[in-house]
Amino acid sequence: MKKQIITEGKIYFPLSETLKLVIENIMKRLTRALLTMSGIVLSIAFYTTLMLTASALKYTLGAQQVISEYYWWMLFLAFLVSATGITNSVLMAVAERVREIGTLKCLGAMDKHILEMFILENAFIGAIGGVVGFIVGIIAAIVLNASTIGISSFFAIPGIEFLKALLSSILISTVLSVVMSSYPAYRAAKLQPAEALRSVA
Repeated sequence: MKKQIITEGKIYFPLSETLKLVIENIMKRLTRALLTMSGIVLSIAFYTTLMLTASALKYTLGAQQVISEYYWWMLFLAFLVSATGITNSVLMAVAERVREIGTLKCLGAMDKHILEMFILENAFIGAIGGVVGFIVGIIAAIVLNASTIGISSFFAIPGIEFLKALLSSILISTVLSVVMSSYPAYRAAKLQPAEALRSVA
């Protein structure tokens, strides 16, 4: 259980303890975390494939506008599906963890501590999903474009382009996870401890 620090009537949970609890919660519900992450991985993989394919065509053929509007809409739909999946997953997680939330609040956790816990959990899942999605995207880009522009075209892409794709993938997946989990996290934070414990008694 988290360590509490009480100063001038206020209760603080150290960030290290919060992170430890976040990792424990993810490991306890690994299947749900992987399901949530799968949507993120697929959308980021699609994004990475598009970005790297565009870069390969740019540096090998000098093409400037290679991604059609159709693919941008497909990417938007992929992120939309991923976002919906994140929200649904966190809402279900809140419903499953009512007793845990009630217990934490009875032990002194404040609304912001519960909110922080859920937000950090999903930021962590989002960041990992971004990295995995980037790797899957690289593989997909090479495989899908091997017969058209050739594998060698990817060696023409400067390292900075890969770095940009990686950082943007992590940023997009993390922000998406945090934003879409904010409402469920807020609901979890507003649960009354007595009602939470009574509802699962």
